[in-house]
Amino acid sequence: MTRTFSLFLVLAGLALARPGPDTALRMEPAPRLAESVSVETTGRCPPSFLLKMELSMPTPGWKLAVDDVFGPDEEGRFRIRVTGTPPQGIVAQVVTGTPVEVHLPSVRKGRYLVDLFYRARPDGRHARFDAFVLQASGLG
Repeated sequence: MTRTFSLFLVLAGLALARPGPDTALRMEPAPRLAESVSVETTGRCPPSFLLKMELSMPTPGWKLAVDDVFGPDEEGRFRIRVTGTPPQGIVAQVVTGTPVEVHLPSVRKGRYLVDLFYRARPDGRHARFDAFVLQASGLG
């Protein structure tokens, strides 16, 4: 069962799980400037995570696709690359939050830097769009 709390992740069924001391049981993003970020659990033991973000786009109707996810590397860094596709036709110029979801693997407790790279069209280059910290907490 998956539940979202504003910035906290709660893993249901902790009594049944037997994770080691370094298995992350909840993950929470540090405050940041982008519209919204939340983390949900997608597995029981060891847990994996679903990172849900809303990116500010210049008009409604953009589609966002995750190209790839790298990490965590030995320095605790994830690199996520996303491509945006603009809407067809004429649309209002209104900054709109557009959702994107990224699956992250099970991680050990600690801090992880997430670098988010974005490109506005499939033939363009990815540029760093945002960065934030995830804190993964264990039983201790």
